[in-house]
Amino acid sequence: MSKTTGQPLDSETFSKYVTKAFRKTGVDARNHDLRAKFITKFIQQKIDNIIKEGSGWEAIDVDTILLEAAERLGHASIEYLRPYVVLERKRLLAKTPASKADSLDTEITAKKRRLQALTRQVREIELLREAAGKLTEGDRGGFIREVEELLRNMKAGEA
Repeated sequence: MSKTTGQPLDSETFSKYVTKAFRKTGVDARNHDLRAKFITKFIQQKIDNIIKEGSGWEAIDVDTILLEAAERLGHASIEYLRPYVVLERKRLLAKTPASKADSLDTEITAKKRRLQALTRQVREIELLREAAGKLTEGDRGGFIREVEELLRNMKAGEA
């Protein structure tokens, strides 16, 4: 807003203020750089929020995001903003394989642990069957030895 008129600044005046502020602070940038940074961050945040909700890229309505961005920037068309979506796709693709690999590694480790636990349970069942076989044969001593072995193995985590 203009301090003197109270009206919104026109784009040329705003651009001059931004350029002056950049120079004063020693920042090597232009007004366009500021707008480009804004649109990049805006699109990133919108897409990241959709992905955080558990939706994939296919659930993202790019045109709606671009319409909202165009409205905020004062663009009449969204076509000039499409390159920013391409950049965002590249950013996501660059980070996706690593995060998927990490996720798969975690899943594989969990499945290995589950397999080890199931293997122990199967061994315990086998030992119980052997013990039961001894009991049905009338070999109480063999039954007791089998059960003791099972308990030792369970205690040692080997069963």
